Amino acid sequence: MTTATLATAGDVVFWGALDRKFRAFDKMTGELLWERVLPMAGNATPATYEVGGRQFVVVHATGGLHDTVTPLQVERCTGNGFRFDIYSADGLRWAIDEAMKFHALPADRRAAQIARIMRESPVEFSHAARHRARTSSRTGTT
Repeated sequence: MTTATLATAGDVVFWGALDRKFRAFDKMTGELLWERVLPMAGNATPATYEVGGRQFVVVHATGGLHDTVTPLQVERCTGNGFRFDIYSADGLRWAIDEAMKFHALPADRRAAQIARIMRESPVEFSHAARHRARTSSRTGTT
């Protein structure tokens, strides 16, 4: 799960997950009532509001760092960081070791990678741009 849950007075519980699905469950039975695929993974607490007597639920779905960090491969001039997918002491240690290997590189190689990452960042870290690129690749449009 990537979002906190939101329980409504109508006994419906909402939450989002890494699979980009935002779901609603019956609080009493656990039955799945509804689900939608988001453009990115939901990564915040859902909120509810009312307009004109109608209730709405929203969730911030940018995907967070998981969707923007790609493995840094200096020899290939690709990637931008050290994302660890195993949330344990070993996973954290791996990420620290990778960062230290990068820090041990000659200063000119580090500087070249950092400059490349900074040039690529406006697109890489723009979720809207990434979503447009993903959508156009699936539909054949630009």
